[in-house]
Amino acid sequence: MQRFDQAYIDKVVGSYGVPSKLSTDAAWEKLQKRIDEKPAFKSPKVIKVNFWLGSIAASLVFLFVLYMGMFKIGRFSPEIQTATLQNEKVYLPDSSMLVVNSNSCAKYHYNKFTGNRNIQINGEVFFDVREGKSFSVDFKGGNVSVLGTKFNVVAYSPDYLHIECYQGSVVFKRNRNEYIIKAGEGMMAFNDSVSEIYKLDKTSFSDKLNGIYYWDKISLGELANFIEMRFNYRVNLDNSIAQRNFSGKIDLANLNNGLNIVSYAMDLIYTVNHEEHIITFNAKKSGNHI
Repeated sequence: MQRFDQAYIDKVVGSYGVPSKLSTDAAWEKLQKRIDEKPAFKSPKVIKVNFWLGSIAASLVFLFVLYMGMFKIGRFSPEIQTATLQNEKVYLPDSSMLVVNSNSCAKYHYNKFTGNRNIQINGEVFFDVREGKSFSVDFKGGNVSVLGTKFNVVAYSPDYLHIECYQGSVVFKRNRNEYIIKAGEGMMAFNDSVSEIYKLDKTSFSDKLNGIYYWDKISLGELANFIEMRFNYRVNLDNSIAQRNFSGKIDLANLNNGLNIVSYAMDLIYTVNHEEHIITFNAKKSGNHI
């Protein structure tokens, strides 16, 4: 590197002459004044966010994501719907099995985070539930919750509910009341009343899937409600016969077979308007049913 001695530096510096019109002191004073007149540097504005406010907002976002992940993540399956006198077997992601019976529908949701399983139904559905986390069935007028069991729910309407348990036990909730139904037991709810828990017929489970039903002292009003929902017909009957009780098996795989059994056993006559889907029951006065 080239080195410069002091004499050379003085020579170079000295070559920068000061304008003749200004003295050396005046020139420095003018330079200093120009420096002093330069606009001051302005720092960019910084918006300060309160630390605690930011922490709270972050916590709320975290809780929202956690809630969605634990309870709401995922959607219900497409609705499974059956036509009159048809049923459909469905396997859920956890290997539980449903049989959606005549004129019924169901949809399910499985939460991968919690393992909880939820089914929403309208109509009649048989359940064979694999053991695991909570398994709940929601319907208008009530709810059934289990861990692992086999049971059947009839819930076409909140005014007519029918729960039967074949294995394990279930908890039936209705109007803030809870009822434990064990294997081999059943329970019914009609309008505002709830039946006593009763023992099931041994063949009731296997027959139901084929349209064969067994009742012990079911009122004609309750039976008419079930026929309405299963076959999508409206049933008309007089109040004077609505409280008559029926006991026995009915073949409801076929509408005419079922109506013949009910009318014969309960001493009734019936008419059917297939065009308007209306069934009418009346007390028998004379002769056979039409």
